Amino acid sequence: MRYEINALIPTLGVLHSEVTDADVATMKKEIQDGVETAIQKKQGPFQNVWSYLEKDDMIGFKVWTFDQDQASQPLQVRWDTTSPFFIVDDGIWELTGAVEILPLLITPPHLH
Repeated sequence: MRYEINALIPTLGVLHSEVTDADVATMKKEIQDGVETAIQKKQGPFQNVWSYLEKDDMIGFKVWTFDQDQASQPLQVRWDTTSPFFIVDDGIWELTGAVEILPLLITPPHLH
């Protein structure tokens, strides 16, 4: 996910000042593909065949938007997949963590 966010940041500017739904959709696909590839590389051939036949449930994505001040606060989110809208009961999930924003180091053009 870090790679996808870092790749998006330089595209933002005057003509593209906010993250769009299309940006989020692209990032979701790239992240999902990356996770699936990482799992396949970690598993052996038999496990990959089994995973192909009996795939894990995809419980979805959660996207948060926040400004720099909000990013300094601890992150704690719960979501419930036990409601009638979910065909498979995947339980209650909780995510805790933090967002780290590093300063952007810019080399002045005359030093290139």
